[in-house]
Amino acid sequence: MMKNARNINTFGLNLNSLQTVHLQDTQIKDFIHLHNNKITKLEDVKIISNRNVTDYEISFSGNHISRLTGIPQIWGVKDFFCVDCSIDFVDPFLFANAFNQTKNLILRKNNLNTANIFQTEGTDLQFTDIDLHSNQISKIGFSDFRKLKYIQKIWIHDNKITNVEPGAFYGLRKLYLLNLSYNFIYRLPIDLFRPLVGLNYLSVHANNLAYFQLKDDVFKNLRFLEIYNNPLQCKCLETIRSYRKTHGIILEYDKFGEIKNGTQPECIINNICDPEAGEEFVKDYWQLFNNRSHIHDDLD
Repeated sequence: MMKNARNINTFGLNLNSLQTVHLQDTQIKDFIHLHNNKITKLEDVKIISNRNVTDYEISFSGNHISRLTGIPQIWGVKDFFCVDCSIDFVDPFLFANAFNQTKNLILRKNNLNTANIFQTEGTDLQFTDIDLHSNQISKIGFSDFRKLKYIQKIWIHDNKITNVEPGAFYGLRKLYLLNLSYNFIYRLPIDLFRPLVGLNYLSVHANNLAYFQLKDDVFKNLRFLEIYNNPLQCKCLETIRSYRKTHGIILEYDKFGEIKNGTQPECIINNICDPEAGEEFVKDYWQLFNNRSHIHDDLD
């Protein structure tokens, strides 16, 4: 335990064997890094900071916390990192109770199987950037992000998402970046993106999409679309290319990478653009269209 650790800009105790941390009356201005220790419970970390300090970063990356539960005494954290922490459970009300001032949440490379971790009993959370990529999330539910009305960026790529429920992005008017790439999505609700009036960057590449519709009244502010490595129907691909020309968006649709089982066609050979098409095709040929072997991330 350290008391009266005042006027310290940065504080690092990485690569030790710490199991508990107790910092009392701190005024750390930039960050607290506790990478690669032996912390297993968030309750064993008590950081009681001066309440005028509200803009610092804390990182538990590389520990084996597994379950984010309890209400730790941590005040004023702006950026919370727990990368590669083996997390498989988060108390859905944890962030409302303990991190209600946090802006940026980075929980990538864990074992989460749900995005339903942002519940509150009333007040919206303050998050502007959440990073959940490289987990085990299988769907995005209609209420998972409902309490994130200030959110600007969502990174949820490289999961196992097959289903995005209608209304999943309702109320996210400030969202301008959404990354859904490297999942298993073969169908998206037609009006899924309509609430995202500020959406500027959308990535859905390396999924199983045979159909993707661009509408003026939905994508009013879209400027960058990544949609390559999808088995798009030919007519759909033609429509997307035409939209690029008339609306001036930056479009990545045929930047194909290495695949395992042969040469990837540019589209499904047909003369329609049908939102129901492609399901059976995807079941048989997913490996052909979606090779994740090149994805790597450094530990933050």
